[in-house]
Amino acid sequence: MNLLKASIFFLCLAYGSSAIGGGLFGPTVFQKRFQFPANITVLITRKKFNPSKHKLDAKQYLIDGKHPFGADSPDWPDDEIDRFEVVFDGTSVNIPRAVYSDCYSVMLAPHGVKGAKASYGDIEVVADESGKSVMIIMSSCQCAADAYTVCWLISKNGDHRRVLEDDGS
Repeated sequence: MNLLKASIFFLCLAYGSSAIGGGLFGPTVFQKRFQFPANITVLITRKKFNPSKHKLDAKQYLIDGKHPFGADSPDWPDDEIDRFEVVFDGTSVNIPRAVYSDCYSVMLAPHGVKGAKASYGDIEVVADESGKSVMIIMSSCQCAADAYTVCWLISKNGDHRRVLEDDGS
């Protein structure tokens, strides 16, 4: 499979991208649906970060024992991913929280939306030619020291991979 070719093909053919909600830094819900080559839905939501629901280590600047991407010490993040769901042909794939739980201050604006500013981050979703996997690329706010870009590859069979680049360090 030629991923670049598949990316261009599906970016041209994919319909049904929507951003819903609002807030201080843009949408609180991102949803993308593909009808071809398979029925695929990606849903990511965010919520306000609640420090009381996490183990915080201010000395080492850790949240739940991990380095928090998208948070700039000494401040804790504003929000976190609340729900990360990928559905292939009506079957939801189990995505462990560990795959996304250290990604904070997420930007859920769809990539290329008219009026969206790239400096505030965005999200892009591409399905492969077979309809058996989807690539999700999210850029956080690129205007801060806590900027990062993450790419998740989620397969219909439950396999998942993540590549994260800490742009802020």
